[in-house]
Amino acid sequence: LGIDYYESWFHKVRDADVAYFTYAPIIHKFFHVETPRIAGIHNFSFALELQHEDVKRANLIELIKKAGLIPTAALIYHKYFGLNELKHFDAIHVINKAILNLYHGLHNDIFYAPLWIYADKCKQSSEKSERFTVLFLGRQSWIKGFDIYVKVAEALRDRGIEFLSTGRSVRPVKGLGFIPEEELVKYVSKAHVVVIPSRIDTFGLAIVESMVCETPVITTPILAHKGLELQSLIYANSVEEFAKKILEIKDLWESGREGYYRLSKRVREDAVKYDVNKVFPTYEQTFFKVAKLWER
Repeated sequence: LGIDYYESWFHKVRDADVAYFTYAPIIHKFFHVETPRIAGIHNFSFALELQHEDVKRANLIELIKKAGLIPTAALIYHKYFGLNELKHFDAIHVINKAILNLYHGLHNDIFYAPLWIYADKCKQSSEKSERFTVLFLGRQSWIKGFDIYVKVAEALRDRGIEFLSTGRSVRPVKGLGFIPEEELVKYVSKAHVVVIPSRIDTFGLAIVESMVCETPVITTPILAHKGLELQSLIYANSVEEFAKKILEIKDLWESGREGYYRLSKRVREDAVKYDVNKVFPTYEQTFFKVAKLWER
């Protein structure tokens, strides 16, 4: 890309119009810049209110075990010092409207611009499997709710459904191993429904990518997901609810399929608003606005 890269404890940047930091506590202090600075909020540690109740209820030891030491440390730092630290940036960028509401009033210059997908690359690339198939995307972790997915598969073991997952096999879920990004669209397109029972998220890119492949998605009703404002996104909050929603979609598929394909078209039409051609101009406008902040 022709972008200079070098490693150092301290960086001095003089030839940029805007400095964008994927915000993490203290790290920005290792960079000396003479331009307006943007703090990009991408990590769940700075938006705990958007997460699942299991995360909010977890004590410190549980969070360290399940979410990791560094994210938990960042969460604690942000709770006591982060909001004050963010006020020293010239602008804040958030990727989810729910985060925008959370940070309302914190800063005079808060910009919303979501993550983006490539709608043309993600469109359905193959026919649906003959056998009704459910797919889990992401790491097989507590954060992503893989334990919930396994329980759903166990509950529907005798319903003639194939349960697939990225990663290794965990009965009754068949693991697909590592799937290269260029092949992922094929697997998502062949699945009848994607299940993403995440407890922690800040945007939910896999949700949008799956929907734009014309595959319905069932996920948790956390604020991070509701902030996507996708009308055709399906929510479930327990093993029983996930199982019920899967069976409802299975019934659509098996009862003439017209209803299922109407749903498939609707989920793509809903998600295509996150296409790069619609989203990226917002980033350009944001950078230009921030660059002019010093002209005030």
